[in-house]
Order: sequence, then C-alpha cells, then structure tokens
Amino acid sequence: MKTLEYFYRKKDELLENEGKINTELKTIGIVTFRLADEILGIELKYISEIINVTNISRLYCVPEYVVGLMNLRGQIKTIVDLKSFLGFQGESIDIEKIMKSKEEKGLLVHFEDVDGVLLVDKIEKVDWITEDLLREPPDTTPENLKEYTSYLVYTDGQPIVIISGEKILKSEIWSEFNEK
Repeated sequence: MKTLEYFYRKKDELLENEGKINTELKTIGIVTFRLADEILGIELKYISEIINVTNISRLYCVPEYVVGLMNLRGQIKTIVDLKSFLGFQGESIDIEKIMKSKEEKGLLVHFEDVDGVLLVDKIEKVDWITEDLLREPPDTTPENLKEYTSYLVYTDGQPIVIISGEKILKSEIWSEFNEK
C-alpha cells in the first residue's frame, strides 16, 4: 500500500537528484496505469492510496462496471472496473484472480465527499510533470474517453490521456453508492 506521503517523498527525491524540473512551473503528479492496451493517467490529487483489492462483495442487478463493495478499514467502498466504465474492449474482470493477486490494482480515489475504488489492469508508475507539458485533448480522442479526459501529456515520447478524477467521481455511478 502506497500513500500520498510516499509519492511526495519520491517527488522531492526526483527534484533533488535530477534537477530536471523547472521549479518555477507548477508540478503535477500523475499515476499512470494500463487499461487493455492503453496507458492512461489520473492526477495524484484524486488518489488517496494505491491498494490491493481483497474481500470483494459482489453486487447484482447493477451496471457491469460496478464490481462490488469492499470494507477498507471499516469504510465501505464501491469498486468500479474502470476499463468497463470507459468502454474499453478486453477481458472482463476475474474477481477471484484479483482477490488472490498480490499486485496492487486499485486506486482509492476521492473528490469532495465522494470516494471509491477504481480497478485497473496494472499500475505503471507515478510521474511528476510540469504544466507546460499539458496539452488539450486532440479531436481524435476516442469517443469513450472524451467526456472524462482532462488533457494529454507526452512522457518518454508516449502520449498519455489524463482522465479527470473529478468528472469520474461526479458521474452517476457514485451517487447511488455513496449516499450517507
């Protein structure tokens, strides 16, 4: 389990050791992850933790992207298959395999008073980028991503679509399961 404190320490190490980042520009942390054959990212400010998802309680008669619920330190969290929610093609989630896996595949996300867990295929890395690298999403952004895309960034020569944690957490999927 990796907390925000861990990632901010890593940022400080990068700034000290590499000196590559222009400190006059705003730096944004992103977590990159794999969904099917694509690499996407989400701003670190929406991530509370990267977790291993265990003890999933299945729900029935819900959209296919709602995997279930889990008890995380006494708090019930809704688990959403991000790949299915965003309309990516590929294998469906194998819950038994996920619960047995030691690999962390859950992003505990939050915005205002809404939180939940987004399941991804694989967590890639945490990156720190400067705001001058952010680009508007191109017109060629796939339809299934347009509504949830914040911007595009190129890291290591590869384009990464950064999805909006705010837009995802404000979508209808969370309202049914996060009523207090």
